[in-house]
Amino acid sequence: MDPNLSSLLSSPDTSNQSQVLIYFNQLLTAPNGWMLCADTIKESNTYDQHVIFFCLRILEEFSKTRYSQESADNKLFFRKLLLSWLEQSSSPQPSFILNKKCQIFIHVFLQDYPDYWPSFFSDILSYLTSYSHEPTQLYLHILLYMNDEVMDKSIPRSLEDQQRANLIKDNMREGCISQLVESWIQILIDSTSFTPETLCTTLRVVGLYTQWIDLPYIINSRFLDIFLQLLGKEETRISVVETFQGIVNKGMERSSKLKLIEMLTELLIRAGVFQTNNSDTDFDLDFELSKFLNLTGSQLVTACQSAVKENNQPTAAHPFLTSLHRVFSYICTMLQSEDDGVSENILPCVISYVSLFKSHRELLVEESYRNVMTLLLICFEKLKFDESHDFANEGENEVLFLDYRRELRVLFSTISLLLPQLVLSEVDKLLSHVIDRLTVLQYMDVEVVLYLIYLSDESIPWKHPQLGDELSNTWNMILNRLLDSSLALYPHEAVSYQFLENLVRFVPFIKANTGYLPLVLSSFLDERGVKNSNPRVRSRACFLLTRFLKDFKLSLKDISLDLLNGVLQVFDGGLIRDSQLGVEDLRFLYESAGTLIMFSSTPQGDKGSLIQSLLTPILDQFTLTFNTLHTQLLQLPQNHVPVPAGIVDLSRTLCNLMRLASFASKCVSSQQVAEETGCSHVFLHLLEHFSKILAIPMQQDTLQEGFRPFLHRMVIILGAEFLPFLPELLTRLLHVPTQTGPQECCILLNQIVAAHPNRTGPHLEQLLSPCITSVMTALSSMHKPDYDPNVLFDLVKSYLSLSHTLVHNSTLVEHLIQLPSSSLHSFLSSLIQILLSYSKPILQKQVVSIIKVILVLIDKFPVPLIEFTFQHLLPALFLTPAKRSFDLKDGLTSLLLNDILNASRLIILKDKALATFLTETYLPSLCIQPELTRQYFTLINQNEIDFKTMKNEFVLFYSKLQSLYDL
Repeated sequence: MDPNLSSLLSSPDTSNQSQVLIYFNQLLTAPNGWMLCADTIKESNTYDQHVIFFCLRILEEFSKTRYSQESADNKLFFRKLLLSWLEQSSSPQPSFILNKKCQIFIHVFLQDYPDYWPSFFSDILSYLTSYSHEPTQLYLHILLYMNDEVMDKSIPRSLEDQQRANLIKDNMREGCISQLVESWIQILIDSTSFTPETLCTTLRVVGLYTQWIDLPYIINSRFLDIFLQLLGKEETRISVVETFQGIVNKGMERSSKLKLIEMLTELLIRAGVFQTNNSDTDFDLDFELSKFLNLTGSQLVTACQSAVKENNQPTAAHPFLTSLHRVFSYICTMLQSEDDGVSENILPCVISYVSLFKSHRELLVEESYRNVMTLLLICFEKLKFDESHDFANEGENEVLFLDYRRELRVLFSTISLLLPQLVLSEVDKLLSHVIDRLTVLQYMDVEVVLYLIYLSDESIPWKHPQLGDELSNTWNMILNRLLDSSLALYPHEAVSYQFLENLVRFVPFIKANTGYLPLVLSSFLDERGVKNSNPRVRSRACFLLTRFLKDFKLSLKDISLDLLNGVLQVFDGGLIRDSQLGVEDLRFLYESAGTLIMFSSTPQGDKGSLIQSLLTPILDQFTLTFNTLHTQLLQLPQNHVPVPAGIVDLSRTLCNLMRLASFASKCVSSQQVAEETGCSHVFLHLLEHFSKILAIPMQQDTLQEGFRPFLHRMVIILGAEFLPFLPELLTRLLHVPTQTGPQECCILLNQIVAAHPNRTGPHLEQLLSPCITSVMTALSSMHKPDYDPNVLFDLVKSYLSLSHTLVHNSTLVEHLIQLPSSSLHSFLSSLIQILLSYSKPILQKQVVSIIKVILVLIDKFPVPLIEFTFQHLLPALFLTPAKRSFDLKDGLTSLLLNDILNASRLIILKDKALATFLTETYLPSLCIQPELTRQYFTLINQNEIDFKTMKNEFVLFYSKLQSLYDL
């Protein structure tokens, strides 16, 4: 071995690492390299750990790749080398050395056992004569690795690997299991001679191997005494519980499983591991016990279900249910544990327990009813927030609790569906208790009752058709008591937040009891809602108010103006900069204000003045901010980099003001509504002022975030009145320095031509030309360094959506075919260019579908344009699947090929002369072989075969074409 290897391995220098890699490969390929490493490992006391690991890596590669090809003598030598590791120095080995040795053992085991090394296990055990610590650890880890590689059924394996695993297990059952079991007993009996780590590893092996060996090997008096002894030791009792989980997981008949569960549970009870003294709780032990109880309890519930189903009588489930009830107190202890992880472990068991009675109500006897009642009360307690919960800065602990709370919701819902009257009665009692003692209770006690009322409606909806009078009366009492109480005034954000959620949840109740409406709405608008000191509550109140008003818009006529004044007082003239509310909150408030105006009792013609009064502060602040920005831009040196923070802030303010105007306009649903309410001129005035932002030479990305949504709203509100602005807006939008400008132009134009085809048709050339130019320019820039594929994809997608609208609207088609030849030429050329230049099947398919519609209309085009279309379109259709970037095996491209074949055949049928053009001119220019040309037209002209066969033949044709030519 190279004497410098140790220093090279520990050196961070890359050149030294390169030398190590070269030396590694030399040893790996040298015939006797592995023997040199074997000798080095035998002298492990001479070399440091890095050298030993290096040699083990060589041996690992050898065992995987070359061992099977070695001579019998070399194999025997290698096996003896492995066995010698079990009798070498008993000094502790690092885990990376131990793991590597185990991996080498397993590689040889998988190749040699049972055919070539049938004595594998007896050989290993013969070297463990003294059961000293280090050799025993190696032996146990070999068994663990063997389980992972062979026995573990949770790991997906090929059929060949499964067959090999079954062969290995069959041979082990016949030949060595009794020896292995005896070795485990010897280790566990002599517990004072081994570290707790070794004992725990042995127990883990026992739990894993019990899955497939005969149960009497483990469930016998010797092992049970050992388990009981180890349960009394703090260092090993958790591992014993884990072992029990592995034993219980073993598949067996129901009655045998029942006896096994009762035996192991009794052993745990005798050992006293179920703790009742919370001051001295071992949560790690409880964590494993809860997993054990969950596993056994779930299996007993499954046994109950299958027993009732098979025997068709409830009494068949009694033995399993009785066994579960014996440990139910321990299950409840785990469920109400202070550690939510322990409680969460047991949840699947208790949920399945309650679900059992939903399926078989005849099993819900008095004891079961009491147990479900106990679970409900525990659920009430566990749903409470912890006093230390940080709502402002939720960290990992808070997130974990919220996840746990969602799991508890499932339990609560299951109990509610089983016993709805019980749940509502208990919630009602808790609500009365909280209302009576509101001033002395902590916030979590108040919040939980609100949350329980909220959850109850998910399982037992108010006014459900099948609810019945008793449940309906209970619901009415709960909700009347809730709304008449002062719960919403409790000074904590969690209570305020949940109260507002409840108001929106119970909209149907408030609709049926409209006397509560003013009270509820005031809750949204005062300190309990949008004026709350907590920003989280304020934000939620703004959003929920919008939702609430949408449900009640037809009931607001008499109170809407008072509510509107309340909303406007919240603005307090601050709008963006001075408001305590965020921009998103103001968005929802403006939307709410617009809703209140539209559904108020104000005469329809006077609503425009209210809209104007709502939007005037926005326009005033916009004008002031724009003038300030304009002044700062004039003072800014040319090409100043970076953009000053003041300009960035002003641009963002302008953007936000335009977004607020857009949300306020959502109350106007159409041009007709705008005309009836007299607010069209208000929005035209806003449009005139907002359009000024297009002249600002910087920060257009930010400004467009607010301007584009406003334009789309104006298309809806102004309708035909918007058309005079459109040509200039499109031109200016295309010239603003943003990447998404052309895409937004296509989207805007598509929206307006679809809504007003008659009014936009005569101006189609003026409107369409800028979009065509922008697309062609973008396609030509695909090979530039600053090319952004995502921006181009969005642009082409928007343009094709516009093109689809143009060719599928009969009114627009009439105007389209009357365009000048140059404009039509550009339009068709853009489609052909996208088809050839842009290798995205989803967009190419859209192009071909548009082309197919055009081909149906082609006879209405001027003759020169028809010739141009055919002479350029058919070659494009031929070339698209011939490119190597066209994946003929992909499902989407297969559909695209169908469309291409249809379109190609349609063109050939319309102009037979094109065949001559392709055969004599175009295809020869691509150096396509005449034989392939003839094959192409033979396939195109076939009418006798079905289309699927023709497509398959075309796939073969284009596969051959792609392999021969790089088109």
